[in-house]
Amino acid sequence: MAIKKRQIVAAALTLALGSAVFVNWYFTRPEAQAASATPENANASAQEEDKNLGDAQYVSGTLANADSQVAGQESELFVSSRENRQKAHDEAFDKLNAVINSADADDDSKESARKQLDTLTQEIKMEADCENLIQAKIAAKCLVSINGGKVQVIVSAGGVNDTSALQIKDIVVQQTGVTSENITIIESK
Repeated sequence: MAIKKRQIVAAALTLALGSAVFVNWYFTRPEAQAASATPENANASAQEEDKNLGDAQYVSGTLANADSQVAGQESELFVSSRENRQKAHDEAFDKLNAVINSADADDDSKESARKQLDTLTQEIKMEADCENLIQAKIAAKCLVSINGGKVQVIVSAGGVNDTSALQIKDIVVQQTGVTSENITIIESK
């Protein structure tokens, strides 16, 4: 009885080893690699065949410069957008404070201006909190704008996929209380 169990185990292991060798051969044979190669990959693999391991490679700086130019333009977009948002907030603060400090304004106008100033202050705090949390969670630059119960989130290029979009919406809903239908996520280009 013990001999039969050993024979069954040996046969199963031999069969598993044989199938592993076959699968390895099947996917590494030249015909399989040529069929799965796209034109870009075919050119890259043809160039790699002419190289030896350890050979020096000369690199042109044009691609790195292009990437840094795109990153610079993207950073410039976020900087200018933040400056524009800050100007709009400052103008709103000035107008509301002018109404509050005005001797000619009635009490209802002053109270309304105070409420709007409080709302604006809360929105600015929520924008900053959302931006910090989103940047920490998905490691991408972002800009959050809250206006009239709607939230727009601009995320740097390559920062938005299905998972990150859900994470962004979750953060915005938790921080602002706005429903997910009122949240717009835009990826910068």
